[in-house]
Amino acid sequence: SDTTIENCQNLSSLEQFLEPAYICAIKKIVIGDCRNAEFVPTERFGDLHSLEVLEVLCCPKIRSQRLFSRSLKQLKLVDSGNLRDDIDCGSITSFDLFRTHQVSIDLQKWSLPLLQQLNIRDCASLTTIIGGSVAKFPLLTQARSS
Repeated sequence: SDTTIENCQNLSSLEQFLEPAYICAIKKIVIGDCRNAEFVPTERFGDLHSLEVLEVLCCPKIRSQRLFSRSLKQLKLVDSGNLRDDIDCGSITSFDLFRTHQVSIDLQKWSLPLLQQLNIRDCASLTTIIGGSVAKFPLLTQARSS
């Protein structure tokens, strides 16, 4: 099943909603246009064994320590706060990162051994990618940056 949380301008936290006991069968989560959302318990995603797709769109205030999931296959982050900082998702094959406002990306903080497609677009503030090269992703067949 899919869950979409959109256009919730007053929502500041998804901590209680994303309890694994309540949403264990979710395959896709979309969080979009929740401009005041600051907390998403991303460390709990590891307990969501069915979660395959995560999209976080236009939620610029989100702060996260670490994005962790063993089952996630597709990740799309568009103007998504600092969710892109520390990613440990061993099964991701496709990662889209759009409109980040950060000036650098540290590839050492990304554990994505199965990554095949990487798209980085519309990141006007991005000046540096540090911590390695795309060679860090041995299965990568498509990398785009614009």
